[in-house]
Amino acid sequence: RRMLMQAICYLLAAPLLFVFWGEPSYGAVAACIFGFSLLRAFAASNEHPVVCDVLPPPVRSTAIGLMNTTNSIAGGIGIMGAGLLMDGY
Repeated sequence: RRMLMQAICYLLAAPLLFVFWGEPSYGAVAACIFGFSLLRAFAASNEHPVVCDVLPPPVRSTAIGLMNTTNSIAGGIGIMGAGLLMDGY
């Protein structure tokens, strides 16, 4: 059930980002960002328990460490990409 909850939250959160395609009002952007963050947080709260359900105890800490490393790298690449886009704008 945890993985299903995670999938549902991510699937419900993703369409909220489409608000940025148009020229939305401040309230619409704020509501969509709030909804996306809330649903993503619900999904993220199930990540570590799912790892503990799926993996044996000796490799759990390695898996969680790799997840954290990957998240940090992805965040850094996103910030670098935003900087490159701003530099060319």
